Amino acid sequence: MDKTSNISSLKLSPDKKYIVTDKNKPFFWLADTWWFGATVRMAWPQPFKTMVLDRKKKGFSVIQLVVGYPPEVDLDSEDTKNSGGYPFDKNGDINKNYFEEVDKKIKFLIENDLVPCIVGGWGHHIDSLGINKIKELWQEIIKRYSHYPVVFCLAGELDLFESKNKAMISDKFITALVKRVLSPLPKPVKKKIQSPFVSNTSYYKERDISKLSPRIKKWNEIAKFITETDTNENLITAHISQQKTADDLLGHPNWLSVNSIQSGHSKDVIPFMVNSILHSPKMIINMEPWYEGILSDFDDYYQRVAFWLCILSGAKGHSYGAHGIWQMADGDNFMKHWGKSDWRKSKDFLGAIQLGKSKELLKKYEWWKLSPNFKIINPCWTSENPMNPVAAEIKNKQIIIYFPDLSLNKKYELTFPVKRGNYEISWIDPKSMEEIKKDILKGNRLLPPKRAGDKDLLCILIQK
Repeated sequence: MDKTSNISSLKLSPDKKYIVTDKNKPFFWLADTWWFGATVRMAWPQPFKTMVLDRKKKGFSVIQLVVGYPPEVDLDSEDTKNSGGYPFDKNGDINKNYFEEVDKKIKFLIENDLVPCIVGGWGHHIDSLGINKIKELWQEIIKRYSHYPVVFCLAGELDLFESKNKAMISDKFITALVKRVLSPLPKPVKKKIQSPFVSNTSYYKERDISKLSPRIKKWNEIAKFITETDTNENLITAHISQQKTADDLLGHPNWLSVNSIQSGHSKDVIPFMVNSILHSPKMIINMEPWYEGILSDFDDYYQRVAFWLCILSGAKGHSYGAHGIWQMADGDNFMKHWGKSDWRKSKDFLGAIQLGKSKELLKKYEWWKLSPNFKIINPCWTSENPMNPVAAEIKNKQIIIYFPDLSLNKKYELTFPVKRGNYEISWIDPKSMEEIKKDILKGNRLLPPKRAGDKDLLCILIQK
């Protein structure tokens, strides 16, 4: 393909709350996760091209991929290489052959209007490679790709430490995680609980807090190097593991353009997910929510829950992941500790299709102006009642309400005065984005349609 991207560059809006293109058009971040996208596991030209065209068709706008060394494998693993070899050659120099294949992949993404979010390796790699080698890697990334519309991600899970045990995942960990995954979503509680969520379990050894501060200092130094080297001033984010925002963990640095969280892969994280987004002073994205199909769970329903809870809490974009695609399993049980998978099956998971349709629905409105206001509806979301509805508004003229679980309550009320016929109400099936029922709001009561089912539902109110 000879064509270039319709986007020349990305930057933050004047109020720094959302991303805009070079033409100041709001840009909706809907990312797919390809941690092994630069490796032989997603080989060039196939299946890489197949995946690009599939994700473009489904409505994605960003691809998160590692350029350098991906997670959960050794630096000298065959799964780290692409057709040109490893990122560094045997002499420790930048391997031009590795980057020549990456060049083709990045260019093809750009040609298909998919923004690469380039992740510069994984957090613990700075301990084994050292600061200077990480700077060399980033210098090459910046030289080759900074003139494209890209987002730079400092590292993946930069706050985690590699286990000394080569078996990165323990049976004890998997047993504990499966119990959390298979447990039902939270139900309402009558009294306040002291800890509505627990910390992410990880496949690394327990964090040594005494080592975390030096690690953060190292990565902040890399971030400073990127900002000084990248004359195109591309947006920068960071991917972390702890139940904090990247902004909080890194000490509120000026270089962090886009704040982020990883809510992770267990069902007890909803309060953290919502509260961290609600209280972020910077634009924020959930860069790793539940992956669809991971540990044979988190189907399309869970993908909708994560998407709408995050967006209506104030996120101006969302990242998706599918088990089988993040690691590009090819029927070989790669990363089988997370469950069996194959990218051919995973690419057609329903969640990806539904989130693409959700993005298109939001683009009918001035989605970047959405402001969370849960108390518009009663009962509403709280940390103690995390499956109650969430709501956001655009100056009270347009209101979007998401009901994660209709079975909890059948009677809802709006908490602001409604003049008869003042609002048009649309009930939307969040799976298909098709309208179930349309009516004129006649009072403050909201009655979901009987044929709406017993799971989730969208409600859109438009002032006439």
